[in-house]
Amino acid sequence: MTFEEEYLLALCIWREARSASVAAWLGIYWVIQNRIGKPGFRPSLSRVILQPFQFSSFNKNDPNVTRFPIKAKTPDWTTWTRIRELIVAPGPDPTFGALFYESFPVDKLPEIRQHQPWFSAAKQTAKIGPFRFYRA
Repeated sequence: MTFEEEYLLALCIWREARSASVAAWLGIYWVIQNRIGKPGFRPSLSRVILQPFQFSSFNKNDPNVTRFPIKAKTPDWTTWTRIRELIVAPGPDPTFGALFYESFPVDKLPEIRQHQPWFSAAKQTAKIGPFRFYRA
């Protein structure tokens, strides 16, 4: 993995789950890794992360799109450093091969299922903190 890919991966995890647990960060790490080269996804880490509408924190209208750990009101060095360490030695996949995740309130799930094509065929593989992980 190049420095740029490592940085992008850490940024994605930080933006998507910085206030969650280390276990949740690991789940997001593995969703990204599990997608690389799978049908319907891009063939490289950077292309998986930057594929439009895959990780909301990279969408133009998402409030996280301009957030960086060093630009935060209070720089978030501890979280950033821990995420960077996780990337170097991630350990086993706690999502059991998940390709998707979400953290919508449970009462919104029926509505979300109608508007997300992947969601109708997905089976939940894990729940880690606020995130539910799925495999199609």
